[in-house]
Amino acid sequence: RPCGRSNDGTRPYGRSKIGTRPCGISNDGTRPYGSSKVGSRPRGRSNDGTRPYGRSKVGTRPWGRSNDETRPYGRSNDGSRPYGRSKVETRLRGRSNDGTRPYGRSKVGTRPCGRSNDATRPYGRLKVGTRPWGRSNDETRSDGRSKDGTRPYGRSNDGSRPYVRSKVGTWPYGRSKIGTRPWGRSNDATRPYGRSKIGTRPWGRSNDATRPYGRSKVGTRPCGRSNDGTRPYGRSKVGTRLRGRSNDGTRPYGRSKVGTRLRGRSNDGTRPYGRSKIGTRP
Repeated sequence: RPCGRSNDGTRPYGRSKIGTRPCGISNDGTRPYGSSKVGSRPRGRSNDGTRPYGRSKVGTRPWGRSNDETRPYGRSNDGSRPYGRSKVETRLRGRSNDGTRPYGRSKVGTRPCGRSNDATRPYGRLKVGTRPWGRSNDETRSDGRSKDGTRPYGRSNDGSRPYVRSKVGTWPYGRSKIGTRPWGRSNDATRPYGRSKIGTRPWGRSNDATRPYGRSKVGTRPCGRSNDGTRPYGRSKVGTRLRGRSNDGTRPYGRSKVGTRLRGRSNDGTRPYGRSKIGTRP
């Protein structure tokens, strides 16, 4: 045979001890390049128990384990995942070794907006909704919003009203706190543009358990339920109506309790603009 045994018990290039395979076992139990111990895979185990490049211990993934228990370009020895691998899924962005998620991934789903390890949200996410300006972990708001103040569209967490809306003052379009303003009364008399507490108004509540953009608590919307039970864009808690009843029994935007009139009765017994108590005149 062209590749027999040498005087020290080893095999020359291209012969195994128990067959005619090229590249067999060497005298120290290792395999030359391209042969595994128990098969024909081109990359097997080396004599120190490590895997060559491109083989993992229990699979065919291209990132295996090295002899010092670290993983090349793959898992690390502390259970973290490299860029683009999660522990139990094939998502491009998984968990890092400190338990955080990369940009736009939540812990328990494929939603593009999740929580980071310090309870902050990635760019443009609020803690309880999908509005493009959220809270950071130091209680400040991204995009130049202060804690107590002037964010457009919505209530701040200290009960103040942003953007020229005072609680008891002169609302835009001449509406007073109580009376015949054309879009009904909300439960705290401070809803802009006649929207109810849990409807589809374009400006929702902030981190005080309100819903931005009217989404319901459960559904197939793009950023489903948040961890505090708030609703994202356009859904009420019970039902698929775009504008339902608010939690104080009022109706949003011109709906009466018992009819389809455009502007109904507010919760303080007054009628909106141009409605008398009896009749269908505008």
